[in-house]
Amino acid sequence: MASKDLSSLHWILGAALILIGLFVTVSLVGTSSQADTVNTQTNVTNHSPTVEDVFINTSQWAFSDGFGSGTLNVVPGGAETIWINGNVRDQNGGGDIDDVSVEFYRTTMSTGCAPDSNYCYTANGCSTQNDTEGDLEVLEYSCTFNLDYWTDSTSTGGTAPSDDWTTTVTVTDNAGSTGSDSSVTKEIGTTLSLDIPTTINFGTLSKGQKTTSLNNQTHVITQRGNDEADVEVSSASDMTCTNTGTIPVANQEWSLTDEDHSDASMADLSGSATDTNLGVGYKTSGDVSKNLHWNIELPASDISGTCTGTVTVTAIAA
Repeated sequence: MASKDLSSLHWILGAALILIGLFVTVSLVGTSSQADTVNTQTNVTNHSPTVEDVFINTSQWAFSDGFGSGTLNVVPGGAETIWINGNVRDQNGGGDIDDVSVEFYRTTMSTGCAPDSNYCYTANGCSTQNDTEGDLEVLEYSCTFNLDYWTDSTSTGGTAPSDDWTTTVTVTDNAGSTGSDSSVTKEIGTTLSLDIPTTINFGTLSKGQKTTSLNNQTHVITQRGNDEADVEVSSASDMTCTNTGTIPVANQEWSLTDEDHSDASMADLSGSATDTNLGVGYKTSGDVSKNLHWNIELPASDISGTCTGTVTVTAIAA
């Protein structure tokens, strides 16, 4: 009996050791499994933006050439509004584009010229919008400025007939990288325009009276285009008076200097158009004007009332 009991005890202890061994083994396996944090990193290369296309038009967001003839014309005495439109691209996405700017200048002046209404126009911070066709790398741009009437002409009769005008569009991204396009050139046409007063009023005069430098009339003729100009003068008929008589055309005289009617420098008005050689020059700063002086001599008899007539003053290229 004693030997049987001892044998059973050995078996029980052995089983206990096995269980303990299994427990330890499982415990070790459990403690060897854990979660680790993994850091990932990559560098995205910055791509310089590019100008896809350039169009000059009279409307914003118009993606076509509005001046197919190659020539832009100024508005007499005013300003011609033009728009520079197109697309810019950035492979890092349209949102990476920071600014689009435009320079429009006489080609010989080059980029970076100081703004001047004669030869250099600039537009910064142009309007942009997402590409209407959904390309995420593209922004549409539209820039505007007004061409003043005295902008240098590069056509015949202008200040720079051997030159032309260049459009430079520059796009800048958030990293400061740039792209540009200077491929589009145009001519600016020559516009002949003068501001000419519409009346000559000699006031009240006596029979046989001649005007002098003290009471003659002066036409101030002012440049309103970008072409150097003269004027031609003529009259087709005598002045007629409401009561009686007429004043012959030749009794009216003109001059480039302020003289009396009797001075030799005065020229008789005639029925034929006569070039005065007034010489109203190109505008660079401030108004450019020239004076045309008018005198008259009344007949000594057979004249009364209010006398009126028509003088034709025509602008011509100098």
